[in-house]
Amino acid sequence: MIHPITPWTATVQSDIDVSEPIFEMRLHAFTLRLYHAGDSLWLVVEWPESGRLAFRLAFGMSSDFGEAAIDEIEGGLLVTTSTQLAKYRIYITFPEEPAMIFRYSTTIKVLRPLLLSFWPRDIVPLTQNGNIENTSGIIHTLQEGSRSGQMFFSYTKPVVGSVVYFQNLTALSEYCEHTETDL
Repeated sequence: MIHPITPWTATVQSDIDVSEPIFEMRLHAFTLRLYHAGDSLWLVVEWPESGRLAFRLAFGMSSDFGEAAIDEIEGGLLVTTSTQLAKYRIYITFPEEPAMIFRYSTTIKVLRPLLLSFWPRDIVPLTQNGNIENTSGIIHTLQEGSRSGQMFFSYTKPVVGSVVYFQNLTALSEYCEHTETDL
């Protein structure tokens, strides 16, 4: 059976694999690495046994990021960077929980009026070596309606664990009102 992927997903693993991490830390038994991969900043979470999952913290909209400044703040990190189109502030926080939990929030300040017609996938499974097409999972719950972006899934190839993802789409309400856009 063929498992097609988008062109944007197909290049994520190689973009990350040819990049050096710009920040690395341990959180419980997990390793977190931040990568600057051209037009995207990625946070890669590596499970203790195997398996990696990449979270796109920022997308440069086909414009490469400049240097990223990483500052440790209380409870997390602040990453600031820019492209020729926008300035970005990314907060990554680590609540004091017994489970592996982190939160990230990205603020984009565009430098000119832009029409955002597309945004690539923000969560991508990675392999230790090989191709993304060799990963699989089961989606247990996903978004319905436009109030929140949510997903609960299990990573089954390789078998490493489950992830709960929640995106607060109401934070984009003002943008949607101004642009008459439906999420």
